[in-house]
Amino acid sequence: VDELKFRRRIGPEIVYLSIATLLDEAKKMPNERVSEKMNKLKNTVRFCISEEQVGKNIRLFLALKDFCQNNDISALTLKCWPELQDLYQTAGCAVLSTLNNEGIISCCEGDIPGLYTMDLLYKITGKPVFFADLVGKSKKGALKAWHCGFGPHGLCKAGCEISYTEQAVMRSGIGAGV
Repeated sequence: VDELKFRRRIGPEIVYLSIATLLDEAKKMPNERVSEKMNKLKNTVRFCISEEQVGKNIRLFLALKDFCQNNDISALTLKCWPELQDLYQTAGCAVLSTLNNEGIISCCEGDIPGLYTMDLLYKITGKPVFFADLVGKSKKGALKAWHCGFGPHGLCKAGCEISYTEQAVMRSGIGAGV
């Protein structure tokens, strides 16, 4: 994205947070805050992955939420491939799901046009938005959408179970899909 053109024509300013700073903030997150969030999540989410992975996701979530609150940021995109997996051995899917569910519009892969579209849809509907790329259409007209797995909890049908499972793309024991 041409940042200046984006700012001039659409309005939002693009602000960067380095992955090194994000991971540093996540790693030094107080254990009490992490435990508090994990206990709240346990009331609504079934963990099909290790609590260590859930804890890493919570640390990232809290660091990003703090950054957004401290800098008046209402939407973000996380450059998750491959840095987050390589440097922190986790994926950002559950983090993005939780941020979206709490009203901070969030998408993956550093996709600024996708993020802007999500932000518009959120502003129109007032509801969390699921981000996916349309990758195909069957002969019967069914659409196939793809992304790693960060559906916001708020889109779950009442009575259905929300689970943090192994991230679908990596299948390497790291990360959490929702």
